[in-house]
Amino acid sequence: MKYIKIMLKRRLIFSILLFSFAVIMFSDVYAFGTDYIHSQYSQEEKSKVIGYLELKKITSHEVANESIQSFDISQDGTLMAVAFSNHKIGVYDINGKWLWGLTDIDHQGGFDCEIDDIDNELLAISQRGDTIYKIDRDLNVLDAVKFEHENNGDIYPNLELKRPKVRGEKVYKMSRTKVWMEESGVKTVLIDHSMELSVQAIAFIIIIGIFVAVSFLVEKEKRDQAKNGSEKNEC
Repeated sequence: MKYIKIMLKRRLIFSILLFSFAVIMFSDVYAFGTDYIHSQYSQEEKSKVIGYLELKKITSHEVANESIQSFDISQDGTLMAVAFSNHKIGVYDINGKWLWGLTDIDHQGGFDCEIDDIDNELLAISQRGDTIYKIDRDLNVLDAVKFEHENNGDIYPNLELKRPKVRGEKVYKMSRTKVWMEESGVKTVLIDHSMELSVQAIAFIIIIGIFVAVSFLVEKEKRDQAKNGSEKNEC
């Protein structure tokens, strides 16, 4: 009976891992609209929240193994911003060519992103805070505005999720691993991290599988030793 329970536990663990892998690989990600509710900081408050940032430029190689959190396409259809895990953001041309990127070394949460409708500057949206930062490619923080909180402090209901992004005849969509464009029934992949993330996920599953197998063998060894001890006592 105990052996059956152990086997069921192992199957449950593997099922959870496979489900998590499927969610990471195939779930959709949405683009944010700019219809959020915000207010201006005082000059003193603005200087303070900007001072929280410690920005650093990154290369495309530094986001290759990161999953995609959110994205935006500029209104004129020339730029694409992508927010990745581990508080990294990349800015690309509309064909998926890397232009520049940033990370916040000391940021405790993460970033979502938009592209400003007026001047095409990057908007980095703090996931754990309540601030939207406007940042140029030289990492100058041009402005910072504050979210108006609703629903007990949850900022996300204030962000209108829009899927897909439509620019003319082109439709832009995303998953956790890819960005692609559809036009006249033709799909063109612009960013693809599926291979890197698949390798990571498979390696994780293998490590967990080894851990479960070792745990099972240790448990079996203990059970066999207890059984042998009982048989010797009976003798």
